Amino acid sequence: MTKKPGQTSAAPVPRRNPLLVALDVIAGALIILFMAVVALYILTTVAQFPVLQEACGDGPYDGVVCNPVFLNIVIIVISAITVFAGFIGAGMFVVRLIRKRVAFLWPLITLVIMVAGFYVGTYLISLAVPMGAAQ
Repeated sequence: MTKKPGQTSAAPVPRRNPLLVALDVIAGALIILFMAVVALYILTTVAQFPVLQEACGDGPYDGVVCNPVFLNIVIIVISAITVFAGFIGAGMFVVRLIRKRVAFLWPLITLVIMVAGFYVGTYLISLAVPMGAAQ
């Protein structure tokens, strides 16, 4: 997009195919709806993680095992990733639609980030549970 001599603005963006725009909006809206369901699932599951602290009995534990501060920090981080990623993904979807660019990728990337954050956080939570507590 180069300007010609005497031209005050760049060349206009070529029109997008209306069918592709409709598919972009529909796909993005469906992904955002699914993302909201996944976010609710993640947040309700994470809200149950403090119950794992009850598996800790008396006795000395090393490292992060039965460490309530570690458990609470991981819970807060998982919740923050889920909420912020959801809002950023939905917001960027709207921004990309306004700028007339492909928009459905932002909610899709956000969904992947939410799920990956949940699984990484759940792995970290598993480090805080004493061995044999799942029985």
